[in-house]
Amino acid sequence: MLGGIWTIIVSILVFAVMIAIHEFGHFSAAKLFGIRVNQFAIGMGPVIWKKQGKETLYSLRAIPMGGFCQMEGEDAASDDERSFGKAAWWKRFIVVIAGATLNIVLGFVIFLILQAPVSEINTTVIDSIDATTNLSGSAFAPGDEIVKLDNTTIHIYEDLRFFLDRVTDKPVEVTARRGGETITQTITPVKQDIVYTYTQDTVDVRILHNGTEVDHQTHSAPDTAEYQDYVGKSGTQTSYILGFVPKAQPMTFTTAISRAFYLTIYNIKIVYISLYELIRGNVPATQVSGPVGIISVIGQASQMDWTVLFNLVGLLTVNLGIMNLLPIPALDGCKLLIILIEAITRRRLPPEKEGIITLIGFALLIMVLIWATYNDVVRLFTGWQT
Repeated sequence: MLGGIWTIIVSILVFAVMIAIHEFGHFSAAKLFGIRVNQFAIGMGPVIWKKQGKETLYSLRAIPMGGFCQMEGEDAASDDERSFGKAAWWKRFIVVIAGATLNIVLGFVIFLILQAPVSEINTTVIDSIDATTNLSGSAFAPGDEIVKLDNTTIHIYEDLRFFLDRVTDKPVEVTARRGGETITQTITPVKQDIVYTYTQDTVDVRILHNGTEVDHQTHSAPDTAEYQDYVGKSGTQTSYILGFVPKAQPMTFTTAISRAFYLTIYNIKIVYISLYELIRGNVPATQVSGPVGIISVIGQASQMDWTVLFNLVGLLTVNLGIMNLLPIPALDGCKLLIILIEAITRRRLPPEKEGIITLIGFALLIMVLIWATYNDVVRLFTGWQT
């Protein structure tokens, strides 16, 4: 019971922070350019708190699943000289994009905070090469820094792992830097299976490369109540590897900033690639999650180490920012597209028509939300997956 209440509290805080940051981006940019803001609300539905400012009505609403920054003349014609529609196109563009920008900046800040307790990180520099893989006997040697796989630039170790997880065992053109020299060679990744078998007294670990056993270890079983759930079971962890041990690098302030930046880029890339795979049909539509699924994941993360929760929030806030930039009606991306078309054609789309487009898009988004929530509920109660 307490776990469920804690999950709800944490989820509300997470949603509230992400939405507040997003709407504050619009609000602060509008204020900067002198655009009149009539309302600034966090949440949707019934008002549970409100305060009238000098010109803006601030409110907190019951459902923490949205929010809005209502500017004068945003969705309807207005003669007010400080209305959104009267502002120059580039000012409106900045106001609209500011929400997503702050979400991405929040993600960067969170990833930066996550570097604080880390003493050292894995790099893409080769420390040693596994003799049972195709990297052995190649042109590469310890000390080489892998900088590109095929046409994908590699900045951090996560980039390398994400790339290999998607190409599996297909040959890859690997490019590494050795001093001022660049080395390129095609390497076929190895399929690595780590097979765990749990008994009452031991944990048996077998490592196989392309089906051939290359290592076999036996460890004493931990004396914990949680371990008893694993006794008598086995599992396999599969990945594709080039076959090197990455060199560790001490964490410094400069390294932390650089890593936080590239982790932000990495998470942006995950969002776009996941969306692309969904559109292509490589990911079933039934895997799309809505609020229920997100709350469930937040609840699980909140029961773990704080870094797990922070990492999830970083991913979610970047996701929110990027998804809002898609050119879909009712999202910021559609407004940005309309503003750019106006800048090129020098003709303004009537606010009333823009409002109709937004309304249609909002209805479509509600339908998607209902579908995603249905998927969440089915998975929650039946464990069904495709």
